[in-house]
Amino acid sequence: MAIGGFEMELLMSKMDYLQDKLQEVEQTMKSTIEKVESKLESRINAVENSLQKAMKIELQKVEQASKARHVNLQNKLTKLEKDVMQVNFKIETAVQAMEDSLKQSANTSEDNTRAKLEVLKNQLISKIENMQLQQMAETKTYQETALSKINKLYPLIKLVTLRSCRQAAKNDSDKYIIKPGINTQPFEVLCEQNNFDGGWTVIQHRFDGSVDFFRNWTEYRNGFGSLDGEFWLGLEYVHQLTKNRPHELLVEIKDFHGSYGYAKYDKFEIGSEAEKYMLKKLGKYSGTAGHSLVDNKYEMFSTFDRDNDKRSDNCAEIRQGAWWYFRCTYSNLNGRYQNTSNDQSAMTWYHFKNDYRGMSYSRIMIRDIN
Repeated sequence: MAIGGFEMELLMSKMDYLQDKLQEVEQTMKSTIEKVESKLESRINAVENSLQKAMKIELQKVEQASKARHVNLQNKLTKLEKDVMQVNFKIETAVQAMEDSLKQSANTSEDNTRAKLEVLKNQLISKIENMQLQQMAETKTYQETALSKINKLYPLIKLVTLRSCRQAAKNDSDKYIIKPGINTQPFEVLCEQNNFDGGWTVIQHRFDGSVDFFRNWTEYRNGFGSLDGEFWLGLEYVHQLTKNRPHELLVEIKDFHGSYGYAKYDKFEIGSEAEKYMLKKLGKYSGTAGHSLVDNKYEMFSTFDRDNDKRSDNCAEIRQGAWWYFRCTYSNLNGRYQNTSNDQSAMTWYHFKNDYRGMSYSRIMIRDIN
């Protein structure tokens, strides 16, 4: 049956109406989804903020309790000192009285007097020891209670992973868990929060020569040593940190005469392992140690088993370390820990004193730029 003009027009009108309704439903659903997403994001942020506030409050409570306990213990110690002074005074008075009695009484034997003095001395020693034991017991109980509270808070602190050391507590240099990017696994770092305005991630630290830094490629990639002592954080971790946000670099050194210097660079980034952890960015120098990375920009990292420098031989073997060698380099902070005056295989920073003297201390740190 053929559709007339009027029926066709009516059908088209209904189709237009249905299309408008469909668009209206789609718009409503889109708006609803956006509102739900916004509420969900707000709720997540609120939960995170609540958790951080709760942790901060608990930590403040522990700190306040610690301070109060310290004051209480100090007061008790002061009272103990006064008690001891009073006991000493009483002993001295008693001894004096006994000496006077000796002078007045010829019948009192010398042996008997010494015995009485010995008894008094032992009584005093016993009393002091008992008071010390009581004080030590109270201190131990307080320490155990505080430690128990901190251990309960520690798992919560670990859940709040920081993006970088900039988010760590000010003036509290310590180990923290950070997660620099969405696709990176959390890992532990040492944060310097007291010097140079804080927020620094320590990537190398040497101060006593207890750790051998003449290591292979795999060890320099993954890191070695201990954050509580000498260590190298690991090239892969440094790459994960510097690839996501702009960073700056800080190098601290000290020679065996106690002379200190630092070198700061306003840009720093290294490439991936596929790029052989190339020193891709190195900014403007400032500081007191001298610019001993002058030839290292755009150089790839080398170890004794991965020769990536521009010489025909291996700078890592010659310099007994691992670095972004050119032909070789003016800096060799992963070299041998030794007190020498002019040895290029030592832990050196040439432009500090314009020689290859060995360093007694080095610390390399990076910080993300706001």
